[in-house]
Amino acid sequence: MKIIISNPSKQYTHQTVKALLNAKHEVIFYTSMWYKQNNFLWKLLSVNKKLKNELLKKTDTSIPSEIIRTNTLGTLYKFFGRFIFKDIELWSLIEDRIHDNYVSKQLKKQTADVFIGYEKSCLKSFAVAKQLGVITILDLAQVHVNFIVSLREQFPFFKTISGKKKTFDKITIIKQKEYNKADCILTLSTFAKQTLLTNGIPESKIKVASLGFNTNLFLSKTNYLNNKKLRLIFIGIITFRKGIADLIEVMKQLENENIELVVIGPRGDASQLLNNQSNYSNIKYIEYLHHADMVKELQQADVFVLPSYLDSWAAVVIEAMACGLPVIISNNTGAKDAVDDSCGFVIETGNILELKKYINYFYNNKNAANAMGKNAAIKAQAYTWSHYNNELLQAINSCLINYTANNKNHV
Repeated sequence: MKIIISNPSKQYTHQTVKALLNAKHEVIFYTSMWYKQNNFLWKLLSVNKKLKNELLKKTDTSIPSEIIRTNTLGTLYKFFGRFIFKDIELWSLIEDRIHDNYVSKQLKKQTADVFIGYEKSCLKSFAVAKQLGVITILDLAQVHVNFIVSLREQFPFFKTISGKKKTFDKITIIKQKEYNKADCILTLSTFAKQTLLTNGIPESKIKVASLGFNTNLFLSKTNYLNNKKLRLIFIGIITFRKGIADLIEVMKQLENENIELVVIGPRGDASQLLNNQSNYSNIKYIEYLHHADMVKELQQADVFVLPSYLDSWAAVVIEAMACGLPVIISNNTGAKDAVDDSCGFVIETGNILELKKYINYFYNNKNAANAMGKNAAIKAQAYTWSHYNNELLQAINSCLINYTANNKNHV
């Protein structure tokens, strides 16, 4: 079976490509940027070591380079678009439109059985695929856009981080049209699935394939010490969406307790909260770490905390659990699928009192924290990349069956 996959960014789509290749499907992957080390242009750019390190993140050497398709305009925009548009959402929207226009034209030049398009970047491509009788699958990395509309109304900061109203309204329309044109919608969690169901998407159209983690890297710690100090850890972009403001507020309230917080992640819209971190004796901020060093920090911590306002999955939760940490996460985090009271707590989104309550619970019950961490490491093993591969292939097979049945009914 020939499957075409489209995503202007790499994200987790390279895992989707590998899963389909392993299943012996013929695959073509369209993206805006893919680092090919033997390409003359990339070799020239790689002279700069810092740039080369960034470019290496835009590739996966286990995927044959001949199945990768990029367009020059998309690549150039990826490089220089950020310098033109200060509004990140607008920059991203234009990138998606450039990519979609390119892919929709390429689809007309070939045959395929299935087209998998990444959300917000495949509306035109879906229209062409429909004309060609190709099955359309939407890769929905987020939640239903109406859920985001409600967050913008409920939490003022969401209007700032999700784009200006004009841009957000355009994105909303595009996403809604993609839902309608998709024969199937792939989601990352039951949380994301529920937002679709709530907004009228038929359950038969929705499939779940949860992301995995690197089992060779994220290994459980072996030392569960009963230290007096409780070490919390947060990993993620320093953005209000991740709930970092709530966590810092709780740490301010607990400054006189024997509790410390390690924050790891690149600067984002909430970076100003950590600019004065020297004022908080119980908070340590690390802007960047290589994965191996990040694992060491996880293994030295006691509890992972992510009070996110919106994460359709949040793979870092599973990675922390795999390292032997109990977790405190919000009910707007898709990885709650893996969490029960044997390995952590799921709190109400935005509830600072509840967040403080469970941090204090672990502070006062270190033995329980250790036991729950061991349980977390076991539960994380259900969410490997092999598991994702199986769920993905089952989802696509189910889409094919439903598509065939529906088309027979319309004959």
